[in-house]
Amino acid sequence: MRPRNPHASINRPALPLSLGGPRPQPPQAAVAAHSSSTAIVCAQLQPELRRPVMQHASPNMGTGIASNPTTSSSSKDISQMTIREKAEAAKIKVLAARTTPSPMPKLEKEKPWPSPDGWRLTKAGTMVGETFGESTYKVYEAVSDASQVDQEPYFFIWLHGADGGNDIPPNDLAKMQKRLRRRIFFFVPISPKPSQDGNRFFWGVAYTKAQNKNDLGFVHGSLHEPYLQEFCRVVKELSQEVGAVATVMAGYSMGGFGAWQIAGYMPDLFTAIIPVASYGLGTYQKGGMYNAPQPESSHIFDNFMNWMAPNVAQVPVVIAIHAQIDTTSPYGDAQAMVKKVQGHGGKAQLVSISAEGAESDKGKRKVKSGHSYFNHSLLNDDSEGVLYGRLRILLQAAINQGYGQRGNGNGSRIRPISSTGSANEPPMKKPKLLKLPAQLCKPAVKSTGCKWCDQGTCWDHVQQDGQGSWNAGAKMGAARSGSTLIARLLANL
Repeated sequence: MRPRNPHASINRPALPLSLGGPRPQPPQAAVAAHSSSTAIVCAQLQPELRRPVMQHASPNMGTGIASNPTTSSSSKDISQMTIREKAEAAKIKVLAARTTPSPMPKLEKEKPWPSPDGWRLTKAGTMVGETFGESTYKVYEAVSDASQVDQEPYFFIWLHGADGGNDIPPNDLAKMQKRLRRRIFFFVPISPKPSQDGNRFFWGVAYTKAQNKNDLGFVHGSLHEPYLQEFCRVVKELSQEVGAVATVMAGYSMGGFGAWQIAGYMPDLFTAIIPVASYGLGTYQKGGMYNAPQPESSHIFDNFMNWMAPNVAQVPVVIAIHAQIDTTSPYGDAQAMVKKVQGHGGKAQLVSISAEGAESDKGKRKVKSGHSYFNHSLLNDDSEGVLYGRLRILLQAAINQGYGQRGNGNGSRIRPISSTGSANEPPMKKPKLLKLPAQLCKPAVKSTGCKWCDQGTCWDHVQQDGQGSWNAGAKMGAARSGSTLIARLLANL
């Protein structure tokens, strides 16, 4: 697995506070001050230490301090306690003395709107499938002033990095919204949990524990169509529900990898994608942090780009952001993907981050990898020049030209539909599911006469007779084999 994103939020666990003995009734004033959704627990440690401890009952309200009535050390006389129980009771006494009751946060739906913090949670759900673990998500609405409340919104998808599945803090989303100066619904999913058959996931790329040896799951994994299809279905449904005028997808590190995958699978859904510090399936890098096997990793990367680039070229706005000194996600790979998209007519652009910016995020790091520019690219004042100044202009231009979506869940070019459905104003086509090349979805069939197959490391062959070899430069062989898949991919080289 790739390194944790140092900018992910931290889910702090509940403070382990053991409250022994029978619980007295809470003070009447405390009961009156809180709604029925709040559980009030009183701990009677000593007569002078009666203090209400609040536990949040709503899943939307965070995690409070939990009590454990099954362990009872404070109910004993101090002379009957063991040394361990005395130490525990002393710790509880100190913690209780420091604990002050905090006001119960209101549910987001009860917030005054627009709220001072600029966001509210509007929906939560889970994407499920037979071949991938659950993938939970939240939807936030964000506005920075009252004039934006009735705007046609953007639908903004945020994909986290390899950080263990932590949510991005909603306040960070509010900062992004302020930069874009538009009402936004943020879709914040979590990469799928492992499946029952042992597959793990980098968003839409599945890999096994064995394939991730030496952290090379991003090389030896394969695209997982069931998750990509379900993800796009949910995005289409939710963006239609909120009446989005444009759909934007962004991600950092592994999240940027996910942006290339998902936009490659269904480009018609998206008005813009913003892969930051991203990478692809496979790599051109020799040596470096991962020491990926070459030339096998380059072949895999070529296959991925040959599938992804012509599809992503259909997305109106593609802005890749990458630091030139980034050793975690190689700059050369991001540069190659952008050039490949441009080669298919796409208007992709690569924004290069300086060495100073690449290490600008706060935090102590033993080794500098040039992979610490999350805030520089997306949140700080520097992000205006890096991203938002150009993104606002490009998004508005795409919308003016008829790209985006207006509550119809379709990202293809918008054409007006008459009440009679005349031939001059044909209905919009539905987004099509793009078939994934076999090389990206399953191991290739071993071919005789190929040195890479003989070594057990070839990912190029899908033909039983081996005539589809790219390693041998057998384009004529591919044509003779009648493989439309290979012929189509070779045509894009």
